[in-house]
Amino acid sequence: MSTPLDAEEVPAVRVRSADTRFRVLDATIDLLVERGYAGTSTRLVASRAGVSQGAVQHHFRSRSDLCVSAMSLLVQRLSREFIDATPAVGDPIERFVAIVDRLLAVFSGPSFAAGLELRLAARTDLELRTALRGLDRELDRALEDGATEMLPELAGLKGFEDLLELTMASLRGAGLLSIDPDRDLEPIWSSVRGQLVDAVRRLEVPN
Repeated sequence: MSTPLDAEEVPAVRVRSADTRFRVLDATIDLLVERGYAGTSTRLVASRAGVSQGAVQHHFRSRSDLCVSAMSLLVQRLSREFIDATPAVGDPIERFVAIVDRLLAVFSGPSFAAGLELRLAARTDLELRTALRGLDRELDRALEDGATEMLPELAGLKGFEDLLELTMASLRGAGLLSIDPDRDLEPIWSSVRGQLVDAVRRLEVPN
């Protein structure tokens, strides 16, 4: 028969539980980047995190839930890093260009590739596809909140939401092109960047 925890022990248990969860999610992110979705199992995650497989299953009901939760954590971290690294002063168009250039580094990097692995797997995995819908909503919120915080001068202008959609579509396209090691992304991105800046300049003050 288990002994009830003292009141002072409960917070420590919660801290250990949260620590285990983050270790598991960090291990999952690493494996998604290294091996893709097909090569990421709860057994490998447990081994990488230094916990039991039962501990992984205690926090996450399935591999789909685990992998989407890991990508969600990655999105939260990247969003915060971008907001913290963006100066609150200066020309908003120059700030916009700096932001999209930094985002390009993310979309042409391993985290985008890991997310793409999930997208491809979701074509034939209903549970994963359903879980990704929630991640998409979270991405949309993070984009909207982050853009408002980083570019407050532009956020209230007419057409800004359309600009965000155009920017994200452009970054996703650039990310796909970057997978080809023989393709030079720089001239393509230079052209796309210029068109995005033109779109920023066409934003209007609402009537």
